[in-house]
Amino acid sequence: MKNKSIFILIMLFILSMFIFSCEREIDSPVVNKINFLDLIEAGNLYEGDWNGYISIQGRKMFGDSEITKKNAQNSATARFWDEDGSPVTMSNVLVGDLSLSPIAEQNMTYKVSGRDRQATKHLFGTTTSVAVSSVNGREEEVGAELYCPPELVINEPVKTYSRVDNVNRQVLIQWNADYQNDKGVGIAVSYSKSGKNQGLNEESSSISVLVEDNGEYLLNIEENIPDEAVLTIYVIRGDIQGLNMEDQTYLATCYTLAYSEFKLAD
Repeated sequence: MKNKSIFILIMLFILSMFIFSCEREIDSPVVNKINFLDLIEAGNLYEGDWNGYISIQGRKMFGDSEITKKNAQNSATARFWDEDGSPVTMSNVLVGDLSLSPIAEQNMTYKVSGRDRQATKHLFGTTTSVAVSSVNGREEEVGAELYCPPELVINEPVKTYSRVDNVNRQVLIQWNADYQNDKGVGIAVSYSKSGKNQGLNEESSSISVLVEDNGEYLLNIEENIPDEAVLTIYVIRGDIQGLNMEDQTYLATCYTLAYSEFKLAD
């Protein structure tokens, strides 16, 4: 369920980046409220325009402790499909200095070979090239430059690992600002009405905003979320580019995501 929640968050953050980029040209406000659940249908429709994706991913918990660093995951995945949704094989998929290999048992999903959980860590904080070569018909390669922001480090709220830490209804979120990132930072909170956090889905209530990447935001937890609820706070930033090969469109993304669970103090 946690992985599904993160996937939904990423897809909707990608959509919100499009909205944010357009609004910025028209003197947009610093904070843009986004209803992630309302955007799910739009996300499903938009996904129909894609023929595949290449994604550089960084995921970690809040904080910068040795435990956080050790358990961080930095990877890259890619998938390609035809009009019927069947997997398509590419001759080459490159992410920076890494070549991704297809895994037949995982529906031809391309991944970094080996078991290095932090294989793409060195790509964050850089402008990274991604490229894909087709084996269908004549050989063709397309590529793009992705700006991978530095990995998020969430300094507030403080997260420990011996218990579920408490937060109040006003939560100061502080992170390492990246003033080169013009796509903004997505912040979301989810909780389950049943009292057990199920992530971002139709049975949970969520707060979500897109803010400037200036390193600080005061998040207000709404009154409809009950005291002592278990919350998950997500913070995400990244970049997105399109790749066009003949009549095929691929999505290239790079994102860094930090998330942790907290208990809402009464």
